[in-house]
Amino acid sequence: MGCNKFLNISLAVGLLALSHTSWAGGDSGFYIGGSIGESDFESKAKATDNDQAYKLLGGFNFGIIPLIDLAIEASYRDFGEFDGTNLGSGDVKSFDVFGLAALTFGPLGIFGKAGYAELDTDSNLGGSSSNPAYGIGVRFQIGSLSLRGEYEYFDTSSDISDLAMTSIGLTYTF
Repeated sequence: MGCNKFLNISLAVGLLALSHTSWAGGDSGFYIGGSIGESDFESKAKATDNDQAYKLLGGFNFGIIPLIDLAIEASYRDFGEFDGTNLGSGDVKSFDVFGLAALTFGPLGIFGKAGYAELDTDSNLGGSSSNPAYGIGVRFQIGSLSLRGEYEYFDTSSDISDLAMTSIGLTYTF
């Protein structure tokens, strides 16, 4: 009788765990979203500034195996305006494309991303440039809705030597 009870409890826990993974994390398909946060600017002369920033994004998540997600993502972002004595003044916007790789643990996931950004700097520091970009983040997902926190770094070739964005946002997977 004790072995049969143990088997029934194990089966019930296993079924609950399977149903849990079906609604949390790793949703495959197209997604859209947005983030708000703060951008950090630094010039080659070591002048710094920051401003509010936002991005709108869309992508496709390939849920290949249960623990690993791969995605491709494109976004438009506005880094805001900078105004520093040695930094000059102006604003920076970008269109960027990233490849993402994520480890998912139920509703929680961590991800890294790498790609390129086409930066458009409206200032005396330069115009457009294509630059590598990198990021890390965490996400919490229930069903098709995901809350994300990210840090992204843009390796610029202009007089803005360091450009980064820290943000929090939401995505919805179709």
